[in-house]
Amino acid sequence: LYGPDVVKPNHHYAIHVGHFVRNHGPLHCFWTFLFERMNKVLKTFKTNNHSGGEIETTFFREFHRSARTSRLLSQASQMPPATRLPLIVSAMYKATADDRGTIHALASELDAAEEYEGVHFELGKKAEVCEMSPQLYALLLQSLRERLPLLKIRSWLQASDDLQELPLRTTATFYDHVIVNQSKLAALSRSNTHAESLIAIQMPNRIWVGELLDIIVFSQEQLGFHRFGHVRWLKPYNGDDISETPWSDCSSLGVTLWRSDSYLGSEEPGPMPLIDLADIIGYAIRLKLTIDETDIWGTITIPFMD
Repeated sequence: LYGPDVVKPNHHYAIHVGHFVRNHGPLHCFWTFLFERMNKVLKTFKTNNHSGGEIETTFFREFHRSARTSRLLSQASQMPPATRLPLIVSAMYKATADDRGTIHALASELDAAEEYEGVHFELGKKAEVCEMSPQLYALLLQSLRERLPLLKIRSWLQASDDLQELPLRTTATFYDHVIVNQSKLAALSRSNTHAESLIAIQMPNRIWVGELLDIIVFSQEQLGFHRFGHVRWLKPYNGDDISETPWSDCSSLGVTLWRSDSYLGSEEPGPMPLIDLADIIGYAIRLKLTIDETDIWGTITIPFMD
C-alpha cells in the first residue's frame, strides 16, 4: 500500500502470527514483553564507559544484585501484617517505582502460588467480599450439599429448629482473576476481558466451553474452603460435525461448534453453572464462522501447561 521503503521487520513478522497461534496457542503464552522490559532495565545500569569485557561483568553483577534485592523484598512482602514488613516494602516500592509489573510482580505470584490436586493456583490480588445473588446462592447451596453429604446445610433464610443444621452465609469473596498452571483466567463480570474468560472442561461425552463470569472463594467454619467458577456455557450447534464443511481441514485443532450468541438455559442438559476451578482443563479461542450462510461460533481448546 505504501511501498517497500516503509516496510519494517514487524510487518513481515505479522504474516506469521496466525501460524504461531495455531502451533503455540494465544500470543500471551509466548510473548516476550518481560524480556523487552529486562533489556530496558539492563540499559539503565551504569558502566562508566568501560569495555573489553568489563561492561558485561558490570551488567552481570548489577543484575544479580538487583535480583537478590527484589527477591528479599518480595519475601518480606509476604510476611504476616503484624511484622509491619509488608507495609515497609510497599512504601519502598512506591518510593522507588521499582515494582513495575515484572520482576517483583512475577516473584510475588510465584511465592503466592499453591497447589491443589496437582493444579497450581494463584488468586489475583484484587478481590471483594460481596453478597451473592439469589441465583448464585442457590447454586452454591446445591453444590456444597453434593460435596458435603454428611453435613446438614440449609439456606440462611430457611427457619429450622434442628441445631445440627448449618445456615449457609450469604457472602463470598469475588476475585478479578486466577492463575491456573501459569495461565491467567479473568472473571468476565469484573474485567470484561472475553479473551481471558473463555474456559473449557472435559465431560464424559464432550468438551464444554463457557464464559467464566465469576471467580468465587467461599469459606465458612465447619464447611471448609472452596474455589468455584460461575460459568455461562455455550449452546452446542446442532450440526457439530465439521467433516462436510470448509472447516474440515481444521479438524486436527479440535474445532467445536456452538450457536452464535446463545447460551445453555437452566433446564437444558449440560454442566452445572458452578464448577470447581480444578475442573478447568484449559482456555479456549473463539472464532466467528459461517456454515451454510449461518453464523456460528467455533472454539479451539488450549490445554493448560503441566
